[in-house]
Amino acid sequence: MNGAAQPDRKGRGFALGLLAYALWGVLPIYFKLLGGVHAIDIVAHRILWSLPFLALLLALSRQWQDIRAALGQRRTLATLGLTAILIGGNWLLYVHAVTSAHILAASFGYYLNPLANVLLGRFVLHERLSRLQWVAVAIAGAGISVLAAGALGQLWISLTLCVSFALYGLLRKVVAADAVVGLSIETGLLLLIAIAWLAWRGSSGAPVFGPDGGFNLNGGRPIPPDLVIEWKNILPVDPGFPARKPRKIDTRLSLPLTALPSSVVPPPDPTIHLAVRNSMRGKHVGLASGQQVARAMRAPVLTNATLGLSNDPGWAGEAPLWYYILKEAELPPNNVERLGAVGGRIVAEVLVGVLQRDPNSYLYLDPAWKPAPPIAPAIGQFTFVDLLRFAGAA
Repeated sequence: MNGAAQPDRKGRGFALGLLAYALWGVLPIYFKLLGGVHAIDIVAHRILWSLPFLALLLALSRQWQDIRAALGQRRTLATLGLTAILIGGNWLLYVHAVTSAHILAASFGYYLNPLANVLLGRFVLHERLSRLQWVAVAIAGAGISVLAAGALGQLWISLTLCVSFALYGLLRKVVAADAVVGLSIETGLLLLIAIAWLAWRGSSGAPVFGPDGGFNLNGGRPIPPDLVIEWKNILPVDPGFPARKPRKIDTRLSLPLTALPSSVVPPPDPTIHLAVRNSMRGKHVGLASGQQVARAMRAPVLTNATLGLSNDPGWAGEAPLWYYILKEAELPPNNVERLGAVGGRIVAEVLVGVLQRDPNSYLYLDPAWKPAPPIAPAIGQFTFVDLLRFAGAA
């Protein structure tokens, strides 16, 4: 290879690598929308519909003869069989991680991957690194170690994705087949497994091919009967298993709501901020302020200064209820992890009100009922975990 071609090839490889990582970065958005679909179903369809696309690429690039040549070499075919297993397992774990709320663990696995590739290139392929490159690897390794120490619970996902993809890349680098040819053979080897799985799922009544009595693959189908909630992941039901903290409450307003279009607020009305319009409407109809509601509940009353309101928003020195609830959740000790005294009580009273009007509920049949032993640990002490344990769900 001449010197002029080498930089061109490196530049093309860099561009393709950047494009691949950009695509992997947005794929979780798509897979997340398929949260109601089994991970194996998603991967099986990915295999099934990849083959026609790859066949078209082979035809356009006139590489069918390369497929025949690769299939005629036992060593190449065996290596591609192994890479098919590695990439199939990698796809499956990745999709499972994304659809089961472990996106960060999956992302960390691919973040580890370049470092693993460097180590394999050095110690397996015997590629040489300069002193400066070793320093960069050491700095990256130190940073990754810090991140890994804070993600021990799902580290196995990250490591499995990293190792499987790094080994896949190593084997694909040494096998005598280019990208399209190798991927086509791998997909063909996995095709029978995918078809067998989809056929079995279809025979058992699972929706695997488009609309069928309201079922489809867009994630909007009814909850499968075999789906269960792992309560220990979200609630402290198991003392030996640390439950994940809930997602923090977003106290910020969506940007489009701060500049309503003219189709919603016709000119010359200058008030295009939805929060301002709601505040003015609430004041006009006599809606109570956040402080008034807090006083009525006998909850701690937060001043406008505590809420961060330096100017009077037009509520006689007090704050609109919606703003009060959001800021109350944002301030310590709630720290946007839970609602405060006012917001939490409003939600709780709505739920209690629903129960009081449900003819099948305890509170409807006996309005004076309160949980007590053995349902509750003690009178006046009853949590969601206690309810789950009483119901035999935890």
